[in-house]
Amino acid sequence: SRLATKWVATFSALLFALHPVHVQAVSYISSRSDPLYTALALFSLLLWHEGRQAQGSRRQLYLGLALSFYFLGLFAKETMIVVPGLALLMDLAWNDAGSWQKKIKQNLIWYLGFLLLFSIYFSIRLEEGFPLTMAGSRKLATGIEVGLGARLLLAVKLFGLYIGLAFYPVHLYFFRIVPLPQTFLEWGVISGLILLAVLVFLIRRFWRSQREISF
Repeated sequence: SRLATKWVATFSALLFALHPVHVQAVSYISSRSDPLYTALALFSLLLWHEGRQAQGSRRQLYLGLALSFYFLGLFAKETMIVVPGLALLMDLAWNDAGSWQKKIKQNLIWYLGFLLLFSIYFSIRLEEGFPLTMAGSRKLATGIEVGLGARLLLAVKLFGLYIGLAFYPVHLYFFRIVPLPQTFLEWGVISGLILLAVLVFLIRRFWRSQREISF
């Protein structure tokens, strides 16, 4: 409701809260990190938005708290790394400061704060013995090595499958086993690319009229 009109905000909230595709994020104890990092991410973005509109010490307080929630969220799930990008997108979408260079320069020190906190988190991760990469995940259960090209094709295929599940939730379960695409011409890869292109088109379509929908 801080970013969008009443009807867009209401529809988005209902979609987020009631869509059956989100069931497993709360029904599986192994997925407890998802609602935790999501709540921290939303708090961080809300405080970021409030801070952009505030002045003086209130601005510093809001933006400082936004960074704090971001830092805590990193320990819940690494997906929290999307928050700085979303904060930047919010600035570009709702800031009336002028050119995009001026919009970025206005909060540059706080963007660097995001980077500093991630560096601290990364140092703690290394200190605790977590690996830099998930090298073991590159191999399937059969021991087959999965290269970068195959992983990108699989990502596009999974994107299409999950978008389809969002609009037509006939099978309410995660795709535990998805056959690895062997070629760019597989229907799963092609449909994923088509859906991605449609998504980009809609983002561009609504950017000038209703940026909150694009966001």
